[in-house]
Amino acid sequence: MKRLALAVAVAAALIIYTALHGLHLARVAAPIDVGPLIELVKSNPELYAAVIRYLNETGLNITTRLPPRASPTEITVELNASEVVAGGAVAVRGVLTSRGKPVERQVVAIYLDNYLATAVTTDSRGEYRAVVRASVYKPNVVVKAVYIPPPGAPYKPSNASATLHVLYNETRLSLKAPTSVTWGENIVVEVSQTPPVARRIVVALSNDTGVVYRTIANGTVAVIPTRGIAPGRYRLTASAPGAGPYAPASASTEVFVNAFKPEIVLKPPQLAIAGAPLDLRVETRPELKYQAYIGGQSVNGSLPLTVPTGYAKLAVRTAPSPPYAPAEATAQIFVVNPLQLAPLAAAPLAAAFARRALRKAPPVLEEVKAALPKKIMSLVEEETVAVLATAFQKLGNRAGLHYNRKMTFREYAKQVESHAADPKCLWYVVGLAERALFSPYNPSAAEINTAWLCVERL
Repeated sequence: MKRLALAVAVAAALIIYTALHGLHLARVAAPIDVGPLIELVKSNPELYAAVIRYLNETGLNITTRLPPRASPTEITVELNASEVVAGGAVAVRGVLTSRGKPVERQVVAIYLDNYLATAVTTDSRGEYRAVVRASVYKPNVVVKAVYIPPPGAPYKPSNASATLHVLYNETRLSLKAPTSVTWGENIVVEVSQTPPVARRIVVALSNDTGVVYRTIANGTVAVIPTRGIAPGRYRLTASAPGAGPYAPASASTEVFVNAFKPEIVLKPPQLAIAGAPLDLRVETRPELKYQAYIGGQSVNGSLPLTVPTGYAKLAVRTAPSPPYAPAEATAQIFVVNPLQLAPLAAAPLAAAFARRALRKAPPVLEEVKAALPKKIMSLVEEETVAVLATAFQKLGNRAGLHYNRKMTFREYAKQVESHAADPKCLWYVVGLAERALFSPYNPSAAEINTAWLCVERL
């Protein structure tokens, strides 16, 4: 039965809207016989009242035609008082007649300030009674009684209105808050009311995206933390609902959440190898955590092998850390991706490094060769020895301790590791030399290139 009532209310709403709003029916492609539906609505005033409420909630724009011989109706409205305190109740009564005779079992809608307050049914004498609450804060409110005949009824609509004077007290809110705070600090808001009223006061912080924080004032003070929001300009608003004879009130002001900008000093290499450690020196003031990105990809020690050969944007970003806002520093570096270089194209570059290195480190080179079991070496092995000797010569000059053939490569590397600007590069060169000179492993041209660039970082 409840489902039927709801369906009927929805369907009837499409028909009787005209009686409420007095609009004209638009023509439809095919007429629909709604006679049984109309009779059902007419026979049940409670259902008809539900339809009226539904119409007001949905605002459907639908009309129907009145019967050709509809009789005029007259409706009266009386209030039991000419004034009422805001939030108080007022009794409404009146009579619905047609040509001096009462019209019974008809629905009358009672509006308060253009909003539907209730719907009641006339009795056998055409009288209706209702009690509505004046929950508005306006000096004068119109109370309107509207008769809406059901579709097909032999009556015309009518309405009557009366003015109700509402008594209430104006109230005022005042805000006291800082115009700016440092990001991470609390915004302490003091709220005062005139006159003081026992009610909840909602304090909200908002920006262009909407409300970002809302709280209830504890007494007359609200505390808003700023650590969880972004720096910027915000609107601070306090609002209080109406409470009986006391009208609602609101107040607002602006507050700026200010963040400090850290400084990033970036010292990148001019050349980097994909897959190899990145010789990156970063200094932040103050000291903050940072992350490096190259070509939009995160760098964690070594460059991703997916970075192509060519110029790439290197970016270092600090994370937001109140009171410091996020910051970024960028630089352009040239990346060589060994996977994209043919061996013939990489070999001349490696040979150029080898020739330069052989001129720089002849004493250490002889010691390294003397420590090897093989005296006749391939071109790749010769170049590997040159890389290792250059690294040892560079660190030996810095440490004041030079390599001799009685030491293993690892023993010497441990002694000079503390003098290497990039220890990872040192161990990359040593590891590559051990595999190339003491096992069947044959390094690629790309690995030799990476080793030479690592020597430059030492």
